[in-house]
Amino acid sequence: MPGQISVLYQYIRPAVDQAGPDLEATIKANAKMQAAVLRQSSPVLAEHIKQHQLKIVAAYYDLASGKVTILD
Repeated sequence: MPGQISVLYQYIRPAVDQAGPDLEATIKANAKMQAAVLRQSSPVLAEHIKQHQLKIVAAYYDLASGKVTILD
């Protein structure tokens, strides 16, 4: 894959594998996976989450309607 998409491919592929060919389902799966990565990847964020000072959630933004749906 040429260009910048090749850098993102490794992060998006697990969502495609989980959700299949449905684009919206893949987007939502990817949002959930990336929110989990953020929650787990930083000791600083983890501590704030533990102390209930921070909450990281996945969300889906529908371009057509402008609606944001929290997924977690």
